[in-house]
Amino acid sequence: MMFFTKTAVLLEWIRIFVADRQRNTFFYAACSLIAVNASVYAAGAVATGLACIPREKLWHPWIQGKCIDRYVLDTFTAFINLAIDLWIFFLPQKIIWKLQMSKKRKIGMSVLFSVGLM
Repeated sequence: MMFFTKTAVLLEWIRIFVADRQRNTFFYAACSLIAVNASVYAAGAVATGLACIPREKLWHPWIQGKCIDRYVLDTFTAFINLAIDLWIFFLPQKIIWKLQMSKKRKIGMSVLFSVGLM
C-alpha cells in the first residue's frame, strides 16, 4: 500500500507544481522517485518470494535448503524507504521557498508539506 500512497502523493505534486505540463526538474525528479519506488517494491517482492531454495522451506522451516538473511533484506528496504521519504519531503521545499509570499506563510507551507514525513 505504501507504493500506491507514495506514487499518489508524487503524482498529485506533479499536478500542483508543474505548470502547463512543462518537463522541468521537479517533473523528472518526481518521475524518477516513482520509478525507484516501483523498482524497490518489485525487487523486494521478488526477493521475498524467492528467499528460500527450495521454496517449500518458506512454509516448512525443517526442510533442508538455504534461505537469504531476512534481516539484511528488511534493513536494506527500510533504508531505501527512508531515503525515498526524505526525497519526497525535500522535493517541494525548493519551490515553496521561491514563492512570493511572507516568510511566515512559507514556513506554514513547509510544515504543511512535511506532515506526511511523520
